[in-house]
Amino acid sequence: MKRKLLLSIFLVLTKNGIFSKCKYQKRRLIQHKSSLETLFNSRSKQLLTHKILSSIYLISMIPSIILKSWKFKKTDTTQAGNLSTIIQKITITNFDSGAWYIPVLEYKISPLNGTNPYIMHSDSIRVQVQTIAADTSKPFKPIFGIREVNRPIAQIIQYILIGLIALATILFLIYYLRKKAKQKGPKPKPLEPTLLPHEKALKQINHLKAENAWQNQNQKQYFTDLTDVVRTYLEEQFQIDSFEKTSAEIISQVKKVKALSTSRQALRNLLELADVVKFAKGKPTEDECLQTLEQSIQIIIESYKKVKPIEEP
Repeated sequence: MKRKLLLSIFLVLTKNGIFSKCKYQKRRLIQHKSSLETLFNSRSKQLLTHKILSSIYLISMIPSIILKSWKFKKTDTTQAGNLSTIIQKITITNFDSGAWYIPVLEYKISPLNGTNPYIMHSDSIRVQVQTIAADTSKPFKPIFGIREVNRPIAQIIQYILIGLIALATILFLIYYLRKKAKQKGPKPKPLEPTLLPHEKALKQINHLKAENAWQNQNQKQYFTDLTDVVRTYLEEQFQIDSFEKTSAEIISQVKKVKALSTSRQALRNLLELADVVKFAKGKPTEDECLQTLEQSIQIIIESYKKVKPIEEP
């Protein structure tokens, strides 16, 4: 337990030299008095007081290791006639009970008439610090339970604001990182425009013609690719089920389509030649292969002219 000690040291300098142990020493016209009182209050005043004849003597405290650990405040000087009172407050703090000693303090007395200064000492002071005695006559009181304290509204608002700022920061980081990831990712390929059935068929036939497919690969594969293009066109443009039918069945369905009336014979020649190559291992000449390409193009163009064009979606 902390104890505050009140220390008052009075040095009284008068013309005749009185009151102290130095009373009968005429050279030292100084009165020195030390007193101490033990207090239990949390903050107390400690006074160091010197009284001198300001016109005759100058008094000063000699520094020591002990004094350096004390807390000295600014001195306060009062004047009463030719007597000056110098008061200085110090703080002495103790954290434990027991006997403690205030050491001897040294003062330098300097006469103003030019004679040699001399030293005076105070007495050491024994301080007995005791804890507060327990009153056994009163009943024992248990420790108070935990008391719930309501938080101030300002503090609650502060916590809410901090939470909102943190949440906004997290959401911003998520948005920023996702946006950055999308920018770094591969750009989607632009969608190719949807071609009409006749446009797609003509494009594929021109591709076979540009590659000279009947020369660079076996003729069986060439005729398979070419007839697949024509079958796909008939299915998409006229809804004729061409892939699940034989050549004769396809021709039978074509007879029902007016737009294919002028192209019926050319289509028959193409399908029959393709069957010979695929199933009978026929070997058509280069001119016959070129002729089948031209026939396929003619079938598509002539039939498309006779139907209403399908609008692009």
